[in-house]
Amino acid sequence: MESEKLPSEKLLGEIGLEIAGMTARVEAGTLLDEALPSANDIARKLGLKLDTIKKKLRVLKAAELVQAVSYSPKRYRFNRYILRDMTEESEFYALFCESESPYFIGL
Repeated sequence: MESEKLPSEKLLGEIGLEIAGMTARVEAGTLLDEALPSANDIARKLGLKLDTIKKKLRVLKAAELVQAVSYSPKRYRFNRYILRDMTEESEFYALFCESESPYFIGL
């Protein structure tokens, strides 16, 4: 069961990191909101099926880690503030908040 969880965790980390990176650049003023990634952009960059990306985005949205900021195409912004309130018991804490994680997102 642990081996089944790892690919899913890695995929969530990759998607979260991709969206967080683009969000940081938008917030810094170097890019416009239109540069935020869509599900299709992420699928193309990671070389995965669009349905797979959409399923993982739903998981991240349910945890309030990402939010849609437009409708056509739907673009995603990472919510860094949710990381501040995240407890160690959260399923995403080890993925995004521990500095040893390859998907660590600094605040």
